[in-house]
Amino acid sequence: MMIKLKSETKEVRDEIIQIVNIFRANIVDIKQDCLTVAATGDVEKIEAFLKMVMPFGILELVRSGTIALERGNTTILSD
Repeated sequence: MMIKLKSETKEVRDEIIQIVNIFRANIVDIKQDCLTVAATGDVEKIEAFLKMVMPFGILELVRSGTIALERGNTTILSD
């Protein structure tokens, strides 16, 4: 997921950065009034992250489904 969040003050930016670090996400762009964050993980992790950052104000959000491949000759759908 990539998400752009409002961060109009240093205090808000610092708070968002703390949340990003807790969730082991990555800040991919930082401006005076917004941060763009890339986060990966299972649905529960992404939903928890969204719940934490929603109060700051979401400017843009892009999500995708499974984008991984299993190692070796097995597949993600293998039993």
